[in-house]
Amino acid sequence: MLTNAHTPVCFLQYESAMERMQKNKLSHYKKTMESKKSYEQKCKEADEAEQSFERMSTSGNQKQTEKSQNKAKQCRDAAYEAGDTLFATELIFFSAKIYQHANFDSINQIKWASPI
Repeated sequence: MLTNAHTPVCFLQYESAMERMQKNKLSHYKKTMESKKSYEQKCKEADEAEQSFERMSTSGNQKQTEKSQNKAKQCRDAAYEAGDTLFATELIFFSAKIYQHANFDSINQIKWASPI
């Protein structure tokens, strides 16, 4: 944090708020990346389960086919849910980013405003 004897107290408060917003944005970014990784893993599992179901359906064993079909459906549902979570975390991250930029612009206007 840059300070000097002429830095107004309100500016220091804004600068502190900006640091908190940056930490918040970073936290949301990490959550977004975790959600993305989870989503990709769930999609991979769903694809594998569906391929397994297709192989089972040709073998003719009805009990195994039903079991495989249920697993494929569960994996597909989990992938859809992970996709919804990813969308929500991306939305929160980009909202935090926009909010930070808007506040940064306000702080710069205050910082560089000429005295009246």
